[in-house]
Amino acid sequence: MMLPRLFWWGLVPLVFLVGCGRVEKKIQQAEVSGKVYYQGKPLPGGIVKFVNSSGYIGISVIDPADGSYKLEAPVGEVKIAVDNRMLNTGGRQRPPVDLSAVKRERSNRPGGGGQVITGTFVPLPSHYSDPESSGLKYTVKKGAQTYDIELSDNPNQPPPSGH
Repeated sequence: MMLPRLFWWGLVPLVFLVGCGRVEKKIQQAEVSGKVYYQGKPLPGGIVKFVNSSGYIGISVIDPADGSYKLEAPVGEVKIAVDNRMLNTGGRQRPPVDLSAVKRERSNRPGGGGQVITGTFVPLPSHYSDPESSGLKYTVKKGAQTYDIELSDNPNQPPPSGH
């Protein structure tokens, strides 16, 4: 009789541990790169964010030299935000912003990358800074891909061509 009682007391904690195990869902990502254009010209700095329906964020600095970006984005449909308000210094000199702090604060993945936001402020329509109101969407596929982002003052007007 002693063996069955010991067996059950040993089995209960084992079942509890197995039943309470954490299953972490791995977010599938893909590399997306491209350029951000405003009024047909490369945007000279800021950040671009790709956000999926779960709130997972892929984020990158926009290179002020040519408007290019490169990030790891969640596979599937994403909403996109482009923001350069951090570059608006009102004419005052401001130290560059470290993107790793932004990633840690707003992302579901660790920050890092050591990217620093630099460039020249260009006033953008405010709706582009929020992925929910920007109107920008993209379906990220598996594998590396290129996607250029076209911004304009009039979202109903086709963007200028000839990049």
